[in-house]
Amino acid sequence: NWRMLHTDGGVIEVEASFQDLRDDRTVCGVVATLRDVTERRRMESELTHQAFYDTLTGLPNRALFTERLRDAVERAEANGTLVGVLFIDLDDFKVVNDTMGHTVGDEVLVTAGERLMATVRAHDTVARFGGDEFAALIEDATEAEEIDAVATRVLAMLAQPIPLGEHLVGGAASIGIATTIEALDGPDLMRQADLALHVAKTAGKGQWRRYQTELHTRLLERMEIKSDLEEAVATGAFLLHFQPIVALDSGGT
Repeated sequence: NWRMLHTDGGVIEVEASFQDLRDDRTVCGVVATLRDVTERRRMESELTHQAFYDTLTGLPNRALFTERLRDAVERAEANGTLVGVLFIDLDDFKVVNDTMGHTVGDEVLVTAGERLMATVRAHDTVARFGGDEFAALIEDATEAEEIDAVATRVLAMLAQPIPLGEHLVGGAASIGIATTIEALDGPDLMRQADLALHVAKTAGKGQWRRYQTELHTRLLERMEIKSDLEEAVATGAFLLHFQPIVALDSGGT
């Protein structure tokens, strides 16, 4: 694989192969074959970019984030550091799309991505999973509080109104945090961060929550109660009693 200077001054990519035919009486030399693969390499590069990057924001997508997370967990196990995952969901983004249109919504997403990149460190990863869902991979932390501090900075940065023409659009977000203190591997980190995000959004907007074991226990209990209630409704297990309120002086209800 070579890069060569074209006669027009541009650079092309070339595949070069050589065959020693000096013992072949009909050739008596070395045959060099050059093939211009510039366009093919460009298409391969575009396909690779589409497979691993979000087309709107240019950020890594879920697939690339998952790969980097796996590698980060392996490095953390080797050097004794912590890895943190932040799941970030923009509050009330659907309202922006519904009232101001998807063009404005896209501008909000691009700005949110830029602000996230400006908040984390250069070797951390910010990704967009789709819709208004973002994620951040924080590496080389020595304690969970460092990752909490990143979440606090992200909330403050995103909370600043986004100027779009004559309008100011809010960018408040909710964040769920998971660290390798609780999680065993990459998939476990993502599951825990997702659960913590659910708890943060339930608690109110513009907040972050870090995963703790009791969160999982409480969520399972709620899911069991919900399932039991749905089954009870379906099977007619509820018995309804009315307790009328009666006026003693008149006997009316």
